[in-house]
Amino acid sequence: MNLGDKVFELRDERGWSQKRLAEIAGVSQTTVVNIETGKIPVPRTPTLRRLARALGVEVEALIGRPIGPKVPALLPDELLRAPGAARHLALKAATEEQRAALIREIDAKDEELKRQWVDSADPADRAELWDFGHQLRSLRNEVEGAGIPIRMREVVE
Repeated sequence: MNLGDKVFELRDERGWSQKRLAEIAGVSQTTVVNIETGKIPVPRTPTLRRLARALGVEVEALIGRPIGPKVPALLPDELLRAPGAARHLALKAATEEQRAALIREIDAKDEELKRQWVDSADPADRAELWDFGHQLRSLRNEVEGAGIPIRMREVVE
């Protein structure tokens, strides 16, 4: 049973309309409709918590698993968008081989950005490419430091 079906079932057991559930949970009726129809298969954590509280169940009962921080995939673009704590968890959980592969991917992406920077005549494009390259190099340093124990990192820095 998916989340939409579970929300519908619990709402129906209580005899509530979608509008009533939305009011009690503090979300929009559109959100409830979209969750129940599957247009929003994975709502944001605050929305899940509000729905669970309104329906009188734990979040785990709605989605079938505990919620926790989303650990991003070991891809440069995802890691750059991830909050620091999630990025740290992903890098900490990665094996040495995974971190080495990530560094190779970051280096390849950085080389491509450098080529694009050289080929671009537009100052705005060049500035954007420069900024993204800087973010990639910072991520590379973070990935390299992820395998070093904290005390050793303090000595190295």
